[in-house]
Amino acid sequence: MKKEKELKACTFKPTLSKHLKKGVSPATTAKKVPIWERLNKETKNMDELERQAKEYQLKDCTFSPHLSKESTIMTQDTQANAVPIWERLYEEASDERKVSFLFFDSIYYCTVI
Repeated sequence: MKKEKELKACTFKPTLSKHLKKGVSPATTAKKVPIWERLNKETKNMDELERQAKEYQLKDCTFSPHLSKESTIMTQDTQANAVPIWERLYEEASDERKVSFLFFDSIYYCTVI
């Protein structure tokens, strides 16, 4: 009862376009292209724009370092056997935890490693 009175007080009625009255958006009726295809296309367009912007920013950059043979060899080795930094950090932290656990365990049980 109270709710009905409150709803009667609400007099605003928005004007809807004929597409919205039917429950269909104009983009859907115009193209009939699945959303994932449209989003994929937009993503490709954004990637291309970003690439062009980066290329534009770097067009005046003329510096090109000359690396020694040793430096070139070192960078090739690290790139070929590259382990992502997060994996290396995780492995290092795990090793440190193992060592500290063994240390405190040996102290607790009075044993020597």
